[in-house]
Amino acid sequence: MSAKRDLRAMRQAAMAGDYGAARALLRLNDWKAIAAEIKTGQPWSPRVSRAVRCLVAGTGACDEPGAWEWLDPETGEILNDLQNDDRRF
Repeated sequence: MSAKRDLRAMRQAAMAGDYGAARALLRLNDWKAIAAEIKTGQPWSPRVSRAVRCLVAGTGACDEPGAWEWLDPETGEILNDLQNDDRRF
């Protein structure tokens, strides 16, 4: 699995409510203060929920591209336009 697929898997896990994936995704995007608000076993605050929804927007389920994703014809990877997964530009 490539790094881009790992990032997509992290988005999918955060979208499904995985606390660890949500924390990692927020930290990866320098939202450390919001990530610190996540407490295991506690419901997410509205601020955390909004931030996670922003970062997972347009992510598809399983191997299907989401609304803001596209399939790279050269590598077959699913890339996210919103998150600039395609670092070749």
